[in-house]
Amino acid sequence: MGYDTAPSAIHASQLRAVARLALDNEGLIASHPDQAVQAVEAGFKSLPHEDQVGIVQWIDRSLNPPTHPWISTESGAVLGAHDIVGSTFFIAMNMMLAFTVFFLLERNAVPAQWKRSVTVAMLVTGVAFWNYFYMRGAWVKTQQSPTVYRYTDWLITVPLQIVEFYLILQATTNVSVMLFWRLLIASIVMLVGGFCGEVGACSVLVGFVVGMLGWLYILFEVFCGEAGAIAGNANSKACASAFNTLRLIVSVGWAIYPIGYYMVYLGPTFSYHADSVVNIIYNLADFVNKGAFGLCIWAAAKSDVKKGLLA
Repeated sequence: MGYDTAPSAIHASQLRAVARLALDNEGLIASHPDQAVQAVEAGFKSLPHEDQVGIVQWIDRSLNPPTHPWISTESGAVLGAHDIVGSTFFIAMNMMLAFTVFFLLERNAVPAQWKRSVTVAMLVTGVAFWNYFYMRGAWVKTQQSPTVYRYTDWLITVPLQIVEFYLILQATTNVSVMLFWRLLIASIVMLVGGFCGEVGACSVLVGFVVGMLGWLYILFEVFCGEAGAIAGNANSKACASAFNTLRLIVSVGWAIYPIGYYMVYLGPTFSYHADSVVNIIYNLADFVNKGAFGLCIWAAAKSDVKKGLLA
């Protein structure tokens, strides 16, 4: 976390705020306030120091609700030296920007049939960069999972990644538009299920099952369905190679997300560390999957350039 965990971090004023807020919530502050506060302070001091720090953070958020994450100039807007989760937000954000600039510069250096695919790859990382800019600020300021920002990002970037399958196949043959809609709807079902489970709109198990069904349908379509059959008969080695690599990313790379969801919300790691664990997993998965997704398309496009197919 980004807060100082040294013993001196628990100041007397913070300790008294903890006691008074706890007693006020129970309606006990009116009678014998000094004795009651002293009793709560004694109980607080007996807790493990990590729990003390966590309680102080919660009290601070309760007494000082955050405004827009990047308007404030308070120290809470500065990344802490030991905030591993916050560091992963910064790393992912910077890498998304780097990927976006790279794809922008390379867009005009690929054959015409690949330009739309590279453009979509650029949009994926560009949208992710914009959302990570706000996610990192929300985390540093509140130390809470930026779930809404996260799913806002995914609701745009994941369907765009699914579009890549359609564009790659369309570059070599006529593809039914229904394939596009089936993949798009499945990706939205996958995301809505996960979102509802994480925010409590349904049980975490129901959200997990719905999300898994959407993901499994996508895997069926790209391996055994119409998309897989078309890719198997593609006459372009570059397109076939890109499709197979994207298929590998969707099956192996995307598996990180449901594994992380299960570990945090359904597995033994569910605790007050849940936000930290799930955000580290999601940040690293986004960095790998979004970047690798675009790079494999760029690599396939450049292989056509080497064959003299640049338009």
